[in-house]
Amino acid sequence: QQSKVSVESKFVENGQTSYSASDSQQFEEVCVGTPSLLSSLYNVSTSTLKEKRHAKSRQAVVGFSQYYDVKSIKAFAQSFGKNFNLNIGKVYGTGYENKSYDGGETSLDMEYMAAMGAGIVTDYISGDTNSTGYTQFFATLATLESNKRNVVPLVYSISYADSERTYEPNAVRMIDIHFMKMGVSGKTVFASSGDNGVWAGSGACRKRFDPYYPASSPYITSVGGTQLVRGINGSCRYIPQASGICLEEIVAYKNDLTDCLITSGGGFSDYHSMPIWQKTFVQSYLTSASTSASSPAIAGLFSLINDQRLKLGMKPLGFLNPLLYRLAKTNPEVFYDIITGKNNCNTQLCCQYGFKAQKGYDPVSGLGSINHGLMMKLLTQNPTD
Repeated sequence: QQSKVSVESKFVENGQTSYSASDSQQFEEVCVGTPSLLSSLYNVSTSTLKEKRHAKSRQAVVGFSQYYDVKSIKAFAQSFGKNFNLNIGKVYGTGYENKSYDGGETSLDMEYMAAMGAGIVTDYISGDTNSTGYTQFFATLATLESNKRNVVPLVYSISYADSERTYEPNAVRMIDIHFMKMGVSGKTVFASSGDNGVWAGSGACRKRFDPYYPASSPYITSVGGTQLVRGINGSCRYIPQASGICLEEIVAYKNDLTDCLITSGGGFSDYHSMPIWQKTFVQSYLTSASTSASSPAIAGLFSLINDQRLKLGMKPLGFLNPLLYRLAKTNPEVFYDIITGKNNCNTQLCCQYGFKAQKGYDPVSGLGSINHGLMMKLLTQNPTD
């Protein structure tokens, strides 16, 4: 099961959608945004997007059973990437490396990672299937690292996922060990939290929530999805010049009032105990109480931060999660808090239970979305770090 998001008719520019107004529609929404909208929404500096990149700045999309469509990427660049330098690199791996297996998922990932990480070389690492693909991915990575002449990617995005319960514990342990090795060697891994809420694509409401893997791994950074709606909490995150309407950023979730086709995943793993850096935030939530395009887009933005760090002689970010939770305590203004939305639905039905967004940390939106400009400043201000 691949985490997918329908984007063919959902690309938008300046917050405008192609859907007509309706008396019963209480607010307009944007479920998937263009690079220009995302860069505005997350405070990405225009000058940052246009800078010359460090020679060791490189990033990669990890995919299974698919190849990307070159024509699709060119069309995307012409339509939405005019201010973004999409720098497509090499293809590595043992998966389907021919055009007859091109797929929308891989093309989408390459487009958004390359656009948001403007100018940074974006490679594609392929594997056969989710079950064997990780073994192939780690083997490919080891081969790349064995040749000192290779510039190995520092940031990775994975939008492919399966229900955590479909993995044997030993398989999860093996994959996690490799993720740990990547983190301590300066590599950062992002994964989509899934498009089916807490139910991981199951066609029924179950007694136990079912998170996606690898998003449930504590050794990668899980990325959920948000959407823009007409402000319902008096909080403006984006105001399109064309309409002047106040738009608020909320959790992407399927309901009767929006056209969003997905529900952002999120929740807690059955295989892993809670990481120490997360305990305070989770306890606070429990007391008071898609994503396919999201992961490569956010991964590309952190590649820009890595690029600046390399230029300053700093180390790459590597394993990111403890740093993000530390920033949430010391500099909470670096995150935009998402306080509206829930993830009790999947693509087929809505169930009684799920997690809800609230002020501060929650399992649906995590720490929130990022203020990239401020995060760039905070993570590049100490060259000795």
